[in-house]
Amino acid sequence: MSSLDTDTPNEFLISNESFFENFKNYKNNEELYDNWISSNVTQTQFTSNLKYPIAWSLLEPYKLSNFETLPDINEPLLENKQCLAVIGVGSPAMIGHKLEHPIKMDANEDLIVQYELKLQKELNCGGGFIKLYGHLNNKNDLFQYRGQHSKQMPLQILFGPDKCIPDINKVRFEMGKLNPKSGDMEIKQLVQSPITQFGVDFKTHLYTLILHNQGENQFFEIRIDGKVVKYGNVFEKGMFEPGFTGPRYIDDPNDFKPDNWVDEEYIDDPNDSKPDDWDETEPYKIVDPDDFKPADWDETIPEYIVDTKRPKPEWWDDSIDGEWKPYMILNPECLKKKGCGKWKPKMKLNPKFKGVWQPRKILNPDYIGEWKPQRILDPNSYEDITPCQVKDSIDGIVFDFVSGSNDMLIDNIYLGKSLEEAERVGNLTFVPKRIKEDLLYEYEMNMKGNIKKPKLPPTQGMIDDQDRNIFDDVVDFIIDRVMKGGEMIEEYGHGGNGSIFLIIISSILLGLGIHYLANNMSKPTARQVEREVPRQREMQKPQPKPKEEDEYEEEVEVIYTEAFVDADGRFSIISSNSSCSSSNSSI
Repeated sequence: MSSLDTDTPNEFLISNESFFENFKNYKNNEELYDNWISSNVTQTQFTSNLKYPIAWSLLEPYKLSNFETLPDINEPLLENKQCLAVIGVGSPAMIGHKLEHPIKMDANEDLIVQYELKLQKELNCGGGFIKLYGHLNNKNDLFQYRGQHSKQMPLQILFGPDKCIPDINKVRFEMGKLNPKSGDMEIKQLVQSPITQFGVDFKTHLYTLILHNQGENQFFEIRIDGKVVKYGNVFEKGMFEPGFTGPRYIDDPNDFKPDNWVDEEYIDDPNDSKPDDWDETEPYKIVDPDDFKPADWDETIPEYIVDTKRPKPEWWDDSIDGEWKPYMILNPECLKKKGCGKWKPKMKLNPKFKGVWQPRKILNPDYIGEWKPQRILDPNSYEDITPCQVKDSIDGIVFDFVSGSNDMLIDNIYLGKSLEEAERVGNLTFVPKRIKEDLLYEYEMNMKGNIKKPKLPPTQGMIDDQDRNIFDDVVDFIIDRVMKGGEMIEEYGHGGNGSIFLIIISSILLGLGIHYLANNMSKPTARQVEREVPRQREMQKPQPKPKEEDEYEEEVEVIYTEAFVDADGRFSIISSNSSCSSSNSSI
């Protein structure tokens, strides 16, 4: 047993038969390149352009990594924040490592592949998968790596996310098998692959592949962030293409169709003839004579122009990839006119069109049936009863994909035969990191103000001015004057003109009220809103429900005031306060 990390609180041990890399012990890129090697081959022997131009470097995360901003969480996450980073985007990237102790699977031994990926910039189109190779003799094999699968350097496992929307979004899983009869390499690909969950955020994601090699039980398991997203039997029909279902049958290459075999089920009716008025020269569509070029149509402006934002990639080689054709976009100048480019009139269906005349079909009296060659056993067919067992030793690991995101991080690579060991690695490295990333992500979202507080019920101060009317203004004016001391009532009440004043005021109020009701029967006034809010809540009487811990209750006071003239000719003020509560659950 060897200690992975004896200086940090997350100490654990791994077996000498396992491989683990967290990129902590490298002081600089020079030390990194002594153990991790990028291929230096060119695209062809006639060019100096590298096949894998993307660079690699040691880098610490800068997205969702400032855990010191989290409240009540001040302890460091891990001493090691250094990761392997992809520097560049839009081109093939490759880096590999020769295992000091090759991993050899015996009978009834499982295989686990596990590593972390973290995006720090948006993903355009690319992958992040790992490859396991056999027959890797030394580091020079990595310098000459071309990504080709052969008996000299057979691909054993390919695993990891590959995403290029809208065409690809899956976790790829492939197994390379050497056909013992033909000597050719066959790649078995998982058909129904799970979705990557890659590129949706800047959190760290853990990808785990488990091959269960237990006698007749040949199962595989794919996990993302510790959760099982795919589990299946490799022998299940349709699970892999080509499959592991045993002997295969092929068409007999020495079987030929007899010369007198008739496989045409229908023939032309010899008694059918073309009508005399059938004209085959009329086209399907003709120019619409009623269509004319608009006056604002400019044929001097091209309809499409070259997209300058999408230049020719540096890795593009015309001798290999073909002649480069730039991307074209619609000319924005065309949007300012009725159209641009060469104008063409509209086409319409030709009412005289009939097409090429064909005689009707009748059943062939000599028809025998569809001929098929005989099926024979494929001479290269073989049966692999333990496909989950990697037959050759695993000598090296390689990351080989098109980079779709600059500064993408790779960390905590595990390769071994103990699921318990792999889970312990994940629990001590990935889990604490991901917990803090989730907290930091939620904290940053809250700081941006994405969570809105619920609206309160309407009150006097919240009623919009557009909902007020002249009746409200007059009543507010009178109440305001009365509540200031009642000078108007005292002045006119003792004099004999009080009755006249009250009659005038009552008439004005009555007239305004009738006019308002006649024109606003369907629209409640501001004061009706104020009065009906507490009444409606009183009538509804909702059943009380248990409150959650994160619920809150806020008392909102609704005030309404009434004034009337009593029998003695005096104003009386009635004020009533009513409270209603508004409860909402926090988000």
